[in-house]
Amino acid sequence: MIYYDSTCDALVRYEGDHTTVGWIRASLEGRVVAATLNGSSMRVAVSRGCPQGDVLSPLLWCLVDVLIARLSGGGIYIQGYADDICLLAVGEILNTLSWLVQLALINVWTWCNDIGLSVNPDKTEFAIFTTKRKLSGSFEPHFWGYIK
Repeated sequence: MIYYDSTCDALVRYEGDHTTVGWIRASLEGRVVAATLNGSSMRVAVSRGCPQGDVLSPLLWCLVDVLIARLSGGGIYIQGYADDICLLAVGEILNTLSWLVQLALINVWTWCNDIGLSVNPDKTEFAIFTTKRKLSGSFEPHFWGYIK
């Protein structure tokens, strides 16, 4: 989830004018979500995140693209859209590839921690694509000690 301050700080870094930063902050703050289930209703203030389906949300995440620059190179390919990213490591030696991905995940964690963002490990997947029938010498990279 993206915190409002992270977005507005990124706008300032890219020399966004005061009016635009204020307008975007106002569009993010003060939102309320409501839900009804079996006749019971609840309204909750939203304290972080970009509106789902909003046309501005992917653009705001493009401002927070320092992570992509930080992860690019070193054997890792990265693709991002809005708040989703895909890390890809290509090579022959599974153990080396596992370590490359683990180092990239450490970079993701550090970057998120530095600017007040978080990653949901339950929405994180790891897959190996190979023609080999027997996999040996690899391990599954993980976030914060969390292994699926």
